[in-house]
Amino acid sequence: MKILLKQTISIFIILFTTNSIMVAESIRVLIVDGPQKYHKYEETTPVLKEILEKTNRFTVDLSRSTPKSGKDGSYKPEFRKYDVIVVNEGFGSHDWPQATQVAFEDYMKNGGGMVSYHAANNAWPNWVEYNKMTGVGGWSGRDEKSGPYLYINEDGEVVRDMSPGRGGSHGPRHTFEIVVREQEHPIMKGLPERFAHGPDELYDRLRGPAENVTILATAYSSKNMKGTGRHEPVLMALNYGSGRIFHTVLGHSTEQLKMSTFVSTFQRGTEWAATGEVTIPVPDDLTGATGEAVLKIMSNVDNVQRSNYGKNSFQLSNTGGKNIVEFELDVSNALFPDSVFDPEGLAGDSVAKPLQINSDMTTGVIPFDQSKKKVYIGEGGTKGYRGLRITFDTDKDDGFNPGESIGFSIDMDPNSIAGTRKKPLDQASAPKWDVGGISGAELIGSTFIVTFEDGTKAKGQLFSTATQAGSQGIATQQPRDIQAQLTVNGMEPGETGSYSEGGPKILVSASAGQIVRVVVAKGFIQPVTAYDKKLHKQLEALSKEPFPANNAVEFQFADLKMTDTTIDVSDHFDFTNVENYNFSADPNKPFSIDEDKVSLAIVAAVIDPENQDLILGPVTKPIYLSFR
Repeated sequence: MKILLKQTISIFIILFTTNSIMVAESIRVLIVDGPQKYHKYEETTPVLKEILEKTNRFTVDLSRSTPKSGKDGSYKPEFRKYDVIVVNEGFGSHDWPQATQVAFEDYMKNGGGMVSYHAANNAWPNWVEYNKMTGVGGWSGRDEKSGPYLYINEDGEVVRDMSPGRGGSHGPRHTFEIVVREQEHPIMKGLPERFAHGPDELYDRLRGPAENVTILATAYSSKNMKGTGRHEPVLMALNYGSGRIFHTVLGHSTEQLKMSTFVSTFQRGTEWAATGEVTIPVPDDLTGATGEAVLKIMSNVDNVQRSNYGKNSFQLSNTGGKNIVEFELDVSNALFPDSVFDPEGLAGDSVAKPLQINSDMTTGVIPFDQSKKKVYIGEGGTKGYRGLRITFDTDKDDGFNPGESIGFSIDMDPNSIAGTRKKPLDQASAPKWDVGGISGAELIGSTFIVTFEDGTKAKGQLFSTATQAGSQGIATQQPRDIQAQLTVNGMEPGETGSYSEGGPKILVSASAGQIVRVVVAKGFIQPVTAYDKKLHKQLEALSKEPFPANNAVEFQFADLKMTDTTIDVSDHFDFTNVENYNFSADPNKPFSIDEDKVSLAIVAAVIDPENQDLILGPVTKPIYLSFR
């Protein structure tokens, strides 16, 4: 009994000592905030507190200033009680009392820790020492007098640019790729070299003293998202005296604070600012498998009249590391907007075929008549469907596993020929044409979403395979988001206009070294005469659309390596002839047209030659042109 009692006492002493050490080693955090414009600090501060405390590594207190406590000098947080101060201030924050500013400077110079969260780099443009702590900031009147712009160029070099201009801007919230620049830094060690974050605000044009700054990670600020076309810093580490600062521009609102990418970098950055070390592990969803799938539609077919009606026209492959449970394809944004799914033979010609699985590597596909979800998405009937959905059962054949593929097919038609009969329809075409056929190339721009077994998703978009009938796209949870910029006759993507003899002027740009594929699709209306009044009315309505075409007659392509300048690619295309067909306008055929006056649809995207020419970012919205 005495021996047992001694052992019990010893165990109690060990446990008590261990718990005491754990409490002593807990990192003491103070989150400071106060009234500001544009950011709901009352909502974000509690979430920041929760993010830190759930690690059991931090104890967190809060301190909120007011305009009154700033003016009367009563705002006096005891900074020295804490290992790290998280600053949740922002644009329009009132000044701290002078004595409090000095106390904070002394705290940092003598080894304190600080985290500059999101809009904290907007605050206090006239507080010289604070701006040294954040390194760079934006808004609040910042300009070239505040210091240089800070970014990384295409060669991976840090640039401190003293060009005149305002400090701070951002485009609409969107998902962007974060690129780790310092993989051996304690905060970033173990994180993937690239990972997606968002949708969130991507700050750019940040400028300031930019002293003692290590850029930990950047994101490309696309001009398509009203950005700079540069790699902008999103995570930084700084020194101020003996103090350490972690600066993150991520996390606009509570929605973004819940994202794993923010949570992980914020926790690890806060620990580093406090201790100089990082013990908090990278979560499994950032180090684990990446979901990815590739969709190909007639990818190797080089005949513009071939249709995706044939077997295995659609090929979906699981190229990632997660099981797929659902696939959705949406053709609402197809390059040829007249395209619809017509499984019932009502939205196009009378020939019809429902969705069919043609080949299956034991993916666990759920039979369409047993699926609990709609297979076809949209109005249906004479309007056709704009989307389709395929679901997979993880308990059947172990589901849709990495490395497996499934092939399928379905009837698609131009909706402008709804309610027609195939034989008289094709007989009225010129040149002789399969009027009801829709190819993969005509579906460029369409989007698809893949849902994985863990509930996460990835979105992809179809683009050209540089064939007359093919398209392909990749949906990945590590998107690159490298974008191309396109203008045609001065018009931006999404706009419509006209061209004349000689063809349009096509200008393209992207980051230096990237390969941009420009696609010019030529379209016309078929048939050239209507065999009844209903069809004539439908084709007449189509002729008045911004893109008066329901069939592609030719695709042309140009792949160009980008430099630092905008490139004129107009000479890469022939706007006077259609290589494989000869046709001209006939006054007796109201919808006929000369082959040098066809309607044009022009798009571009950055492709990856090392990965089957799959796109590295979004396809530009089409620019539609009619001959005038």
